Amino acid sequence: MVKNRPVLFLLFASISLISLLPSYAEREEEESHFLKGKVMDPKGHPVNGAKIVVHDEDHDEYHTGKSNNLGEFEVEHTPCKTLAFDVLPPGKLALSPAHYGNVKGELSKHFIVQLHQGFKVSGHITSEGQPLKGIDIKFNAHESAGHTDTIHGGGYTTTKGDGTFSLLLTPGKKVIEIRNDRYPKLSPLYQHEITISGETTLPEISLPPRK
Repeated sequence: MVKNRPVLFLLFASISLISLLPSYAEREEEESHFLKGKVMDPKGHPVNGAKIVVHDEDHDEYHTGKSNNLGEFEVEHTPCKTLAFDVLPPGKLALSPAHYGNVKGELSKHFIVQLHQGFKVSGHITSEGQPLKGIDIKFNAHESAGHTDTIHGGGYTTTKGDGTFSLLLTPGKKVIEIRNDRYPKLSPLYQHEITISGETTLPEISLPPRK
């Protein structure tokens, strides 16, 4: 009987470990949160292929997904205090992006996102006549804008090799913010107010030298 005790002990330990496995699986499932919703165009039709970019602001993590043919999306993320997400419509549709900030990330959330009509805004970033590649450009609704404009009134893009950029924006007063991390001799930040009332080609913007 004494010789059999180690075998019985190992068998008991194995059974105990197996009985614990479901609790770990349940715990992992509880720690998975989802951002769910539906993307529609201005007429209420579902938007297929919209890219969803979720930014977990606590852990500085990005999670992405896409809407299906019913306009529905589901993006998994880790629990966090706050997150932000962008809805980027397919390029073939003349719709502006949407941005939602300060979203509580401790629980799963569901959003109905109805995108707005957008107008093409294009421009050219240079320095002393030379094009600047890889410059980040962000448009925000002016601080005087209402809540809806704050969500639908902005957008972001990056300049191409020839220094040009284009994106779709809703009409209204905007603040263009140009961030430069590539050219150390040039200003790292440039801001300017503009008003969009239709398709717009902005005057050439020349980044000044770093002060």
